[in-house]
Amino acid sequence: MRKIIKAFCKSSFLIIFLIILLMVISCKKDRMPFRFIDNLSRKNVIQSPLINLSEQLKKVEEKLKTEEFFLLKLNQEKNTYWAIPAPFPLLGEDESKPPEGMKVINNNQELKFIGSSQKASTGWNWTRMKQVIQPEIYTDYKEFAYKDWIILPKDKYFKSHDLYLPQGEVNFKIFAGSGKGTLYSPEVKIFLDNNLLKSIIINPRKIYNFNHNVKSGKHQIKIGFQTTKLLAPHNEKENLILENIQISSAKDLILIKRPPGNKKKKPPGNYKAIYSILKENQTFQRLYQIQNGFHLLDLGSGENPYFIKKKVRVDNQTLNTIFAPPDSCFQFQLKIPESAILDFKYGLLKEAWTKKGDGVKFEIILYENGHQTLLFSKNLNPFGRSKERKVFTEKIDLSAYKNKKVKISFITNKNKTIVNDLSCWFNPVIFQNTLTGTSSDKSNRKINIIMISLDTLRADHLGCFGYHRNTSPNIDELAADSVLFERCYSHSPLTLPSHMSMLTSLYPVSHKLYDNSSEAGLELAPDINTLADYFRENNYLTGAITGGGWLSAKFGFPKGFDFYLENTREMNDYPENLFKQAKNWINTYKNQNFFLFLHTYEIHGPYSPPSPYNKMFSPEDAKWEAVDPYKILQEKEGKIPELTNKERNNLISLYDGEIRYTDECLIKPIIKMLKEINIYNKTIIILTSDHGEEFYEHQGWLHFDTLYEEVLHIPLIIKFPKSQYRKKRIRNITREIDIGPTILDILNINFSGSHFDGSSLLKMIKNEEKESRLSIGYKFIPRYDNQHHYIFLLQRISAHTKGYKLILNERESKLEGSPFDIELFDLENDPKEQNNLATKETKLKQRLVEIIRPYYLEAKKTKNKIYQKGKIRKELEERLKALGYIK
Repeated sequence: MRKIIKAFCKSSFLIIFLIILLMVISCKKDRMPFRFIDNLSRKNVIQSPLINLSEQLKKVEEKLKTEEFFLLKLNQEKNTYWAIPAPFPLLGEDESKPPEGMKVINNNQELKFIGSSQKASTGWNWTRMKQVIQPEIYTDYKEFAYKDWIILPKDKYFKSHDLYLPQGEVNFKIFAGSGKGTLYSPEVKIFLDNNLLKSIIINPRKIYNFNHNVKSGKHQIKIGFQTTKLLAPHNEKENLILENIQISSAKDLILIKRPPGNKKKKPPGNYKAIYSILKENQTFQRLYQIQNGFHLLDLGSGENPYFIKKKVRVDNQTLNTIFAPPDSCFQFQLKIPESAILDFKYGLLKEAWTKKGDGVKFEIILYENGHQTLLFSKNLNPFGRSKERKVFTEKIDLSAYKNKKVKISFITNKNKTIVNDLSCWFNPVIFQNTLTGTSSDKSNRKINIIMISLDTLRADHLGCFGYHRNTSPNIDELAADSVLFERCYSHSPLTLPSHMSMLTSLYPVSHKLYDNSSEAGLELAPDINTLADYFRENNYLTGAITGGGWLSAKFGFPKGFDFYLENTREMNDYPENLFKQAKNWINTYKNQNFFLFLHTYEIHGPYSPPSPYNKMFSPEDAKWEAVDPYKILQEKEGKIPELTNKERNNLISLYDGEIRYTDECLIKPIIKMLKEINIYNKTIIILTSDHGEEFYEHQGWLHFDTLYEEVLHIPLIIKFPKSQYRKKRIRNITREIDIGPTILDILNINFSGSHFDGSSLLKMIKNEEKESRLSIGYKFIPRYDNQHHYIFLLQRISAHTKGYKLILNERESKLEGSPFDIELFDLENDPKEQNNLATKETKLKQRLVEIIRPYYLEAKKTKNKIYQKGKIRKELEERLKALGYIK
């Protein structure tokens, strides 16, 4: 009997376990919002040309002629190869992986593919022939370097390191301009191996583009000028501004690793390459390229059948996507909740807008009890109709089908041809439009998160931090309803690394985006999760509206975001515009769990707030009503200008005007709207910045180089749900990397298995943590090493701890092996860092040096890491020009 009872108990336990498991699976399947992308698996793919795309490939076998090999040393590697152009384009997107079906054979023995491995002694690799030359990181031209270019005087020529180019036509792009375009135009001569390639009259700063046939092998490019075309009388020195040189060939290169000691002897034996090419069909070539790129890697996105799920950019939007080239059909079965809305975007990728074709038909069909209903139908032909060259948004009310089990099909069909084929469904989702709906998802807490980053905002220029001017009445009001962290610190004086730390809770040495470097090919590693990833995995809708530039999608910022918008230069990143965009997004998803990240460059230079803010804090006789501090630096040829006190105060007044403008036209209306639509109390609001701005407190301007308080001390304000802990002020040192863990902790989202450099501030807020934290700041600079490899070198590192601050400055002239210049400040008694105690407080200095040592040693390792220089995108270039980084 006992055995029977025991067996019964076991079986009962198993049955209960299975019931619970089924309930969990059911809850997960039916939880709202319902993302079609996350639920897409193979069973949902009814039809797609991506399923059998491999049938469009054919194998080719090519003998490699050893007499055509030439030596090549790649910028991103320390290896030297024998290179030969491939007769056909190689089907590969990632150079760390072999192209489709490719093998290299030597004397009937297959060689090993070695990717970028520096340890392998033999093997093969491949590359696309593109090189970018950055003159300002050449040590021989340091005296001419200014920001991201060099200022080259007359009769001084820039000479590149060795370039390795394949036989045939090569494209040269010279980014350059006149030092004073209104006065003179340099007559620039471009040489290749001392042979004149081109003479160009250069005036406006832009890309000067030309092609030239070259022979395979090693080359050197030289650029300079000796004469100018005069436009107006002048007495000043004539200069050429040289930003960068881009060199590319249409040919892919097959690379054979050169064995050690084999200096000039070409690879012995017979070589052949076997690889796949696409049949002569441009459509399938485009499909193949897209199928093998733009992969969606967000947490919670699930499996990716046939690589249909994508994260793609269309104009200034980066969107999670179901790639649906015609003829495609994706079908889903689900139960429609109460008050349901089907929300989606659709359109064709930009590559298809100018490709001749007959367009694509988009349809959504709902099946219920044997009946079908056409929910949506639209023909798009962006080639024939320019107004259709965009992403369209639709919302369909599904309340008539509440509590019904249905099938929904997303269909794309070609009209006549399949040329215009790059059609997509962007972020299709079903959500409940009112709070009356029910959901089986227990994590549906209805708490929203809005994170606002006001670029270049100094903490000490806000009223709530004690500033004497009324720059921030609405931020101050928000601070009074929040927890204010008086001593929060950023980890870099630069926008790109600082924002990546903000969104990943990692120091720059961990996320590895060290510097504002658009040419280094830096991009967030796909295995690093962002704050948006964690929210998305927990069924939050995630969106971002940013100023682009150093927050461009090319650096990996969209990871975890369903929707990532970069405001273009034409939009000018106005606070009013950002508020309107945020208002539309919030109103759409106000009844959902959402995470919205907002960013604006408004406070960042140029300082040009509109009236009345441009005069609000300035005296009547002020010199400027708007000013670009970058131009002031440029006029001084990159040297630090010593402005008069009146001019300095004028700059500060305009900067303060930018803060007030942003406060009134962004922060005020957002808070007002949240209260009007009754979600203020259930919304967490985080207001912060990436870094501050210098106004010659330490003989510097802007925010590029130093780690003083005016740059690293940032505001941090966190408003809790129902304004819990309101008016609480935290005096302890806190960090930008603590923001993410704190918000996840507030919402009880488990992140225990995650690697963060930061940690939650919740215990500090609850008075359960008394100690200040250690905060590390970094400043790296890009350089070429002795082998002409692109690297990052530590220039400065700082540590804040218990009222003291240590800064170690490694001077550029002594980068290798030199001692640091050490600065030590007592911030409690010397908050403006005017009294360096390094020579007086030697024991304290040594203690802080020991604290910072492991961080310093880790940061120094970057000099051994080599980076691939990438190609700056045109839209990113334009945005950086608008911000003054590029002229």
